[in-house]
Amino acid sequence: MTSEREIKQAEALRNAKTGQDMLDSWQTLVGDGNIDDIKKVFQVYADNMPELLSYYTQQPLADSIERGTLDPKTRELVLVGMLAAMQCGPGVVFHIQGAIHEGATQEEIMEVIFLSSYQHGKVQAATLGMSVEEGLKRAADMKDKV
Repeated sequence: MTSEREIKQAEALRNAKTGQDMLDSWQTLVGDGNIDDIKKVFQVYADNMPELLSYYTQQPLADSIERGTLDPKTRELVLVGMLAAMQCGPGVVFHIQGAIHEGATQEEIMEVIFLSSYQHGKVQAATLGMSVEEGLKRAADMKDKV
C-alpha cells in the first residue's frame, strides 16, 4: 500500500515539467539530505535534454513508487546495492540518504554494500573464469614446447 509520503513523492516526480523542476523534485526522496552533487551530475540533461530525465529518472521511479510493490526502505536499499555494484558513487550517496530517510539503519546499508560487493566480485571471477582457464592451458602448452 502506498503511503501518503510516497504519494507526494510520486506527485512531485510527475508534476515536474522543466529539467530543473525534475532535479529539484528529487529532494522529496531524501528529505533534508544534500543532493547538490547528484543534481550537478544530471544538470547537463536538465539544461539540454530534460526528456532524458523524464524517461530515465522521473517516470520509472514514479511508476515504481505508485505500484507500491516494495516498501520505500526496501526500494532504496535495492537501489543502493545496484548502484554500488555499478560503481556509481553519486547514486550511492543519493540513495543512502533516501534509505536513511525511509528508516534504514547504517547496519542495513552496510550489509547491502557487503552483499553488492560480494556479488560483484563473484561475477567478475565467473566472467573471467573461462579466460583464465584458457590462458593457463595455453601457458602450459608453451612450457611443453620449450
